[in-house]
Amino acid sequence: MMNTRSSAAIRAELTETTKAFNAAREDAITFERMKAAADAAAALAAKDSDLRAELLRAEQREDQERREAQYANIRNMRVRTSTGQVHSGSPLAAQYVITFERLAYSSSTRRNEWTATEVNGFASLAPDQFGYLVDKAADQIPAGIVALAPGEPRKAFDTYFLGMSRGHLRG
Repeated sequence: MMNTRSSAAIRAELTETTKAFNAAREDAITFERMKAAADAAAALAAKDSDLRAELLRAEQREDQERREAQYANIRNMRVRTSTGQVHSGSPLAAQYVITFERLAYSSSTRRNEWTATEVNGFASLAPDQFGYLVDKAADQIPAGIVALAPGEPRKAFDTYFLGMSRGHLRG
């Protein structure tokens, strides 16, 4: 006896076989992509690391350039200390007078000219002026303040300003 199937049965089986074939082909493509995925992930991780390091360097360079541009308008900063520290031994008791020159527009000459400026106390300095003191004129920071955090002028000033707000330094 001969096994004969109808064309409808053959078409149904052919449709199922085509679906299974397409699914298997997609699985094979996915499998090949997944085999390459580990190498691709490693390459992307290395590129990510390189880009992050490059970004950090660029941001640091741009920050340095921005500070240098701000500092270009300031020069000859000096700090004078009153005798208050000598009597008490605390940098909080001293009076500080900061003098420097800054570029300022002169309406009489219609150009920027170096102008002598004097302020009383570190809190009176503008942010760029304070940054100049810490970054460019650190040798002018009084020894009593430097001693609060040797080698770390910003930390020393943080301690100084905290002490000013409390009225005393922790010892």
